[in-house]
Amino acid sequence: MTASHTVRALTWAMAVGVPLLTACDRRETVTPPVAMSSSEAGGSGLVMGTEHTAGLEGGASAPGATSNTTLPNGRLDETLASPAAGTNSLKPLSEAEQRFVRQALESGLYEVAVAALAADRAQSDATKRMAEQLLNDHGAANDKLRQIANGRMEVPTDIPADKQASIDKLSQAKGTSFDKQFVEMVGIRDHQKDIQLFESMQKNAKDAELKLFVQNTLPTLKHHLSTAQDLRSSSNKAND
Repeated sequence: MTASHTVRALTWAMAVGVPLLTACDRRETVTPPVAMSSSEAGGSGLVMGTEHTAGLEGGASAPGATSNTTLPNGRLDETLASPAAGTNSLKPLSEAEQRFVRQALESGLYEVAVAALAADRAQSDATKRMAEQLLNDHGAANDKLRQIANGRMEVPTDIPADKQASIDKLSQAKGTSFDKQFVEMVGIRDHQKDIQLFESMQKNAKDAELKLFVQNTLPTLKHHLSTAQDLRSSSNKAND
């Protein structure tokens, strides 16, 4: 190649290459577009330069945000999502429901007192265990009944005279005779009456909170009865 050809080739390369390099430099130094609000973008609802979602201002949650009533595992926080406790307190109980609450609480107060006596005085470990179970279960049931009745009716606070007389009579028994009378009187007879009372209310209760209490308590009462019947059977076999 002659010198003149070389000069012309270099001149052509520089004429073409320099603008290309200049354009590349301009592309590398371009500043990203500044985020614009939806109003600046012409009301289109799109926001450039950010990961916005249209309509977020209207109350939708941002991606990854957690609702006030949603736990990290996706379940609703029941303390927030569920109605406040005691919402039924504004609704009056029917006469039949109030009568049930009074009878159930009177029986519950009696059974807690007599169970406390048996937990201290019973001779056999099995009878003591049953007494402690009655003490705990009936104490919890009494607390729940008071909560249901709170602000809706007056509830009994004392053991009825006839039931107190039964406690006084039982307290005079001693030794294995005490165990036998406690199982027969409280574990079997009184729980049979309790179950009959609760089964009747299960059919007739209109108040949702009271009905749920009855449904949840009945299995416990039946378990108490079954335990007492087993104790009586064991005692009879031991005496044969």
